[in-house]
Amino acid sequence: MWAPSIEVASSVVAQSQRPKTFVYTMQLDKDRANDDWMTNHHQLELVYVFGSPFTGIDVDEIVLKDTYTDDDRSISRLMMTLWSNFAKTG
Repeated sequence: MWAPSIEVASSVVAQSQRPKTFVYTMQLDKDRANDDWMTNHHQLELVYVFGSPFTGIDVDEIVLKDTYTDDDRSISRLMMTLWSNFAKTG
């Protein structure tokens, strides 16, 4: 998944009048995710972006809502800040 993302981002930069392109990756300890190693874990950051560690509402039932830690809440707070700042300023 990562290589095609880099290829698309590079293509956007090459064809754009404004070559400002952002890419990030998020990794989560497999033990915290679904036990099925074949599960597709892209968009896993959404539980953090939408504050699931604070609300207990899991947007996709990927992470057990009873297992959120203080570290998860810190990561969620950071992700919400980064995404909202990006939405405000680009």
